[in-house]
Amino acid sequence: MAYRETEKMRQRKAQARNNIIECTWECVAEGGFRSARVTRIAGLAGVATGTIYRHFESREDLFAEIFRLATQREVDKVAEALSVPGNAVERLDNALRKFAQRALKGPMKAWALIAEPVDPKVEEERLVYRKAYASLFEQAIREGIAEGCLPEQNRPIEQHLPGRSHIRIPGGATVANTDRCHSRQRQPSRCTGQCHRLLLHPGVDRLQELTMNSPQRSHRPATEQPPKDDRYLSATHEVTNQPDALQDYNLYDQDIALREAVLREGAGHAHDDLSQFGAWAGKADTIELGHLANANKPSFRTHDRYGHRVDEVSFHPAYHELMRVALENGLHSSPWTKPGPGAHVARAAKYYLHSQVEAAHCCPITMTFAAIPSIQNQPDLAKLWAPKILTNEYDSRNVPDTEKTSVTIGMAMTEKQGGSDVRANTTRAYATAQEGPGQPYELVGHKWFVSAPMCDAFLVLAQTASGLSCFLMPRWRPDGSKNPWQVQQLKNKMGNVANASSEVEIRGALAWMVGEEGRGVPTIIEMVAMTRFDCMIGSTAGMRQAVAQATHHCHHRSAFGARLSDQPLMQNVLADLIIENEAALAYTLRVARAMDNQNNEHERLLARLATPVGKYWICKRTPNHAYEAMECIGGSGVMEDCIMPRLFRESPVNAIWEGSGNVQCLDTLRAIQKEPESLDAFFKEAAQAKGDRPPLRPVPGPAPARLRRHQRLPVPGPQPRRPPGPRHARLPAAALWRQRRRRRLLRLPPASQRRHELRQPALRHQPGGDYQTGNACSRLEKNRSARA
Repeated sequence: MAYRETEKMRQRKAQARNNIIECTWECVAEGGFRSARVTRIAGLAGVATGTIYRHFESREDLFAEIFRLATQREVDKVAEALSVPGNAVERLDNALRKFAQRALKGPMKAWALIAEPVDPKVEEERLVYRKAYASLFEQAIREGIAEGCLPEQNRPIEQHLPGRSHIRIPGGATVANTDRCHSRQRQPSRCTGQCHRLLLHPGVDRLQELTMNSPQRSHRPATEQPPKDDRYLSATHEVTNQPDALQDYNLYDQDIALREAVLREGAGHAHDDLSQFGAWAGKADTIELGHLANANKPSFRTHDRYGHRVDEVSFHPAYHELMRVALENGLHSSPWTKPGPGAHVARAAKYYLHSQVEAAHCCPITMTFAAIPSIQNQPDLAKLWAPKILTNEYDSRNVPDTEKTSVTIGMAMTEKQGGSDVRANTTRAYATAQEGPGQPYELVGHKWFVSAPMCDAFLVLAQTASGLSCFLMPRWRPDGSKNPWQVQQLKNKMGNVANASSEVEIRGALAWMVGEEGRGVPTIIEMVAMTRFDCMIGSTAGMRQAVAQATHHCHHRSAFGARLSDQPLMQNVLADLIIENEAALAYTLRVARAMDNQNNEHERLLARLATPVGKYWICKRTPNHAYEAMECIGGSGVMEDCIMPRLFRESPVNAIWEGSGNVQCLDTLRAIQKEPESLDAFFKEAAQAKGDRPPLRPVPGPAPARLRRHQRLPVPGPQPRRPPGPRHARLPAAALWRQRRRRRLLRLPPASQRRHELRQPALRHQPGGDYQTGNACSRLEKNRSARA
């Protein structure tokens, strides 16, 4: 029987919705929209954060509803004031007084409704609010003109009030003392604020109006103004030279390198979709989901209250919301369901944006995406499982897969004694009846690392009589009973905390063989190759988010007399960070294009070798990149209330996941040995990346002056005089010693200079990365002996 909502249930939902609205307005009235965090609202309302999203699709929708209700109440009050008996001037006077009195009585509310920077949806409501006021006052003025108590309005209204003096009130509107304005003979004077009349200028931005009509002061609500006599220091100091949080921006539109790479690699058709997704990824609500998912680690319970074994992992609602968005946007399926030119490139670009919000939950997304090539090795299993894997829905319930329309897939390979050496696995598979591909087996053993234990099924490696084989092991048996694989504990990881990784014992769990018996590694390696590619995307995304945070901070913070982004040394550091990120992005999306063209032999060979090479280099470079970006931000970058510590803890994960550096080197050697043409394809691609610029040639003629100085040769011509002052006092000891030594050398003949130089100790950087000491003669002897 279909579920039907009762009247009592509707009333309960309406009551809960009204409670959320009241608590939100309480937050707004206290500190504006900026202080109305979803977590704070949920705490005041006594509900979970996810409950708010059941009543409102997003925080913007909630704020727009609050704004609509509040402003309608204010407009009604003004309309009521305009309806009193009397002529038009008296009615306008009464309405303006009512508006000003309500604004001064609740300055924070007035500031939030009139001038506080808000989301686009709320700004749309604000425009409606302004038009409503304009309509009311316009009608009153027309009535005054008709009654003859107001002049014709053929000029701007403010031109009829030459004695008006402006001041600023919370909200950014212009106010004037009209008691001084009715007499044109009086001189203009500053309003004291005792009796204020408001002049609204519909269609004019309030912040711009404030700048034009008030002294140049920092704009903030009246409630934040510190008292003039604060002997007890009850008000804090004014915070300056600190950037705002990086939020409410479009991750795709502001990433020029990504837009160019998407177009270059053949996915230009996905531009609009990626732009919409980038806007979602940059919203403050979305960023908050990432923080919440990491601040609330998954929890695990083995049994329910009745004693039944459940092996259930619970996640914060923010985790489930991120999973829902990822699956509904096809991050696990789009290249398989909609293959074609640019399919992998478009999916990689969207995954790149999604990973910047929160990287840990992307693990089950990656494994679900990567499982398709391996499962397709067994057509009968693929027919049963592939449609559910490729469905763009998310179902987090702990129920059998037969009751779901969408599923996620995990992976269980490594064991304690082997780690990456999966051929050392000891888990055994016993056939329940007939042996061979597609047949049911029972697995017995343990797995040291099983990521995402709440997935609906897992690809598992186990030993048979013919060797290591691959199996698909669901979490539930076909009869609806729990499959006997038992989670022992969740891993206590330093990073990747929003994702659950576990240690599992398998005690007769039912599974079906995938692919040829004894060929488990070649079967599952297709899945591993795709997960390694996603590791490249995830690490590149981490670099991009670190670059965004560092450049945003340096652009809005000043030090030593200039913005940090204008300081030469900081520019060098930021340039290095940006170049490394863009190089990693260009490499990754080039591999994605190769995956889109596997029917081309060059592209196939390139993807085979470039994947382990890129996984090795990009993932290994990310930790240093994250640290350098953190240092650009300084002490604030170490604080846990910003994203940088999370990026730093996440940075080593992809270098270790799916095979560490040694394993990638072995895979590279294996690819070259089995298909030597892959090395030619890689070098051919690298040669194209050099560009067509000819090599540099020596320029004939005299060397520049700075080169001569570097070679310790005298510079011809008159020398500039040194500026007066104690120059030596400004030089460190080492620089002073080198300067004096250089002057002594210049006084000697060239031959003596050379002999003197050979006797001096030197410290030179060698290509191998070590530093070599000793004089030039000893180095020459060592080089001769080495060549001999």
